Amino acid sequence: MPEPMNLSVDFVTSSFFRNASLLPDHTTSFDATAGLRSCFHVFDHIDESFFFFDTAYRLLYLNKPGGEILKKAYGINLAVGENIIEKLPASRQIGFMQVIDTVLSGNPVDYELEICSEKMWIRCKYFPSYDANGDINGFYGVVKDITSKKEIGRLTHKAETMQQDLFQSRLLFEQFMQNSPLVAWLTDARGIMHYMNPVYLKTYGFTEAHLGKSIFELFPAQVAVDYQMNNQRVLGDQMPVETIENAVSARGEQQVLKIYKFPLRVNNEWMVGGWAADITDQVALQEKLIESVERHEYVNEATSDAIYDWDFTTGNLYRSSRFEEMFGFTEKKMSLLKRIRVIHPEDITEFKRVVFASLRNKAVNRWQIEYRIRVRDGSYRSVLDKAFIIRNARMLTEKTYQSIQTVINEIRRISHDLNPSAIVDVGLVEAIEQLIEKINLAGKIRITFVPDKRRYKDFLDEEDKIAIFRIVQEQLSNILKHANASGVMIRLEVVNGLVKLCIKDDGIGFDLQKCKKGLGLRNIYNRVDYYGGSIAIQTSEGRGCEMC
Repeated sequence: MPEPMNLSVDFVTSSFFRNASLLPDHTTSFDATAGLRSCFHVFDHIDESFFFFDTAYRLLYLNKPGGEILKKAYGINLAVGENIIEKLPASRQIGFMQVIDTVLSGNPVDYELEICSEKMWIRCKYFPSYDANGDINGFYGVVKDITSKKEIGRLTHKAETMQQDLFQSRLLFEQFMQNSPLVAWLTDARGIMHYMNPVYLKTYGFTEAHLGKSIFELFPAQVAVDYQMNNQRVLGDQMPVETIENAVSARGEQQVLKIYKFPLRVNNEWMVGGWAADITDQVALQEKLIESVERHEYVNEATSDAIYDWDFTTGNLYRSSRFEEMFGFTEKKMSLLKRIRVIHPEDITEFKRVVFASLRNKAVNRWQIEYRIRVRDGSYRSVLDKAFIIRNARMLTEKTYQSIQTVINEIRRISHDLNPSAIVDVGLVEAIEQLIEKINLAGKIRITFVPDKRRYKDFLDEEDKIAIFRIVQEQLSNILKHANASGVMIRLEVVNGLVKLCIKDDGIGFDLQKCKKGLGLRNIYNRVDYYGGSIAIQTSEGRGCEMC
């Protein structure tokens, strides 16, 4: 049976198409697949060739390796919208249609194909794609050039055959190894090098004069020890070994090699033959990816916000552990459809409008929206959702990184719960203290309240108290949304028979002339003006804000 392909690619593609129907505006027509095709850019970053076609064999997407393999195998260039059948050589058209007929019947197909004219082997896996109704609307495939693998298999098979029948002749073995496109060598049980093919000699700067020397003379001690240990495994088990070894090229470059070693009997002596492929670049890329993932996890743990990212390659949202603490969700991964279902029904339309308008507008790289989200116990919390959009060089969205804060919820809940009669019952100072206590519990900001100890009933009627409380709410909401502050000081006192309220934060400040007409400040100005008061604001960019 053929060996399994790269599981990570298979997982990404199958996961993507299971969830593709959850993205908006997807239909089975060619013109209506633009939204789906805009998500395919992630496949530009995989080594395997990737294709996606509709049921009429028209190309919807083809990544760069896919274009290269079509050019190499069949000498064709295929553009989006073109029919693959019409482009293929006549000798391949019927066979390909038979394969795809099987796929469009709902059965994945996996096979290997030799392109004799190009001395090339490819591995093809095709899968049906389904729309939201479960109907097949196309097919996609992952194609991999396995020529090198087949060459190794061919050479290995040839070596085994020669070992059985022809290995009495060293000349035949050397001729065989000379033609290998990979680094190839032969050592005995003591580590003496009996053969190095031309690629080996060139890569490591050796000459024929180095034959007959020990690997301990030719390589650094630790490298030689690793080589010899793997050689002994091969000879002891009489079985081939696939492993990873390090090396240093003739130019002094560090290499990571994928090694295939196997036992050979030459002139009545067991030796170890081997081939090696340089995988240094692939290993470096994998390490960078791991480092990037680790950094992302550290950021998630360091913040009190719930962090998540929306991956457009799969349609899934991946969330930090803070989500479980704040909302009771235990899943690390959630589909977009399920994510929308936990938004309050009255807020869904506005959520879609803001989010999808931001994604479509290439001049926009962020959004901010407030809405209510249903938590595990069935209740709703108001949240502030901030997102940053990652676009590729073609300005197509690849991913969004988002944070959710719930502290706005505390302000709104108290705003709804504290009607005029409630403030009369608990008192102005007590109502402000309850508001501050709940915000402080969220841990996002620290608010200090310093009230005058005297009673306010001699200075304020109930309507005035409600107005002051609303001003405190409005300004705290402004600070939490925009100020990026860590501390707030609120003072409430009576000065010369007048009630004075001051709210000061240590945030980033703002340009008062530009922001004076904002909704938050305008509401405060209107309240103060209506009740015959006065207001002064001192602020500048980078200097915080003080309102009295």
